[in-house]
Amino acid sequence: MDNKRKTKLINYLHNNNLLVHEIVPLKKGYRSWFVISQSEDPKYSFKIRKESFSIEDIENDYDVIGKHEFSDFVFLGNIDDVYIFLRNNGLVFEEFTESWNTDYPL
Repeated sequence: MDNKRKTKLINYLHNNNLLVHEIVPLKKGYRSWFVISQSEDPKYSFKIRKESFSIEDIENDYDVIGKHEFSDFVFLGNIDDVYIFLRNNGLVFEEFTESWNTDYPL
């Protein structure tokens, strides 16, 4: 990944935005994403979790998501911890994109 794009993604996170990467659905009839966001807890910089939403809800553009499942957050101290966490889960930071640029519903 070029450093300009990497810096842009990191700045995007530091401005309270989400980065997402769609993964294999965790449940039939759902779509799932890994979601990275800035942590509200001052002890940590970032938090990551898996989020799954009903395909039907997404297709119907529901404003309030009905059927969804979220994993617990994993809190990480810095961007290097994010890279390690992603690598340990078979992902790389470069695979993530801004949430507004996907079908991610929130």
